[in-house]
Amino acid sequence: MQCCHCHTGKAGDRVGGWQCSEGPERCQIWAKPLKDSSIAVALFNSGKESHDITLEFKIIGMDGAVMVRDLWQHKDLGVKNTSFSTTVASRVAEVYKITKA
Repeated sequence: MQCCHCHTGKAGDRVGGWQCSEGPERCQIWAKPLKDSSIAVALFNSGKESHDITLEFKIIGMDGAVMVRDLWQHKDLGVKNTSFSTTVASRVAEVYKITKA
């Protein structure tokens, strides 16, 4: 249900200024501002193996501490200061909500 709230209106945009170490088609980061001033972020891995992706908050316009929430798992992942890293499984998208802490 939480992801349904992110998917209203215009779709998100691919984040510029970030590129996967294995090329732009391997992994992608997409972001969409939400009505509550938070940002929905999708991390995509189109590769055949799991891949580590690091989201630096400055590339989505967030400075300082933020709260990261996993929207698939309905879990708060805590306050992060400058970035968030996760391993994304093969051919999977993970979706997070990033909110100023």
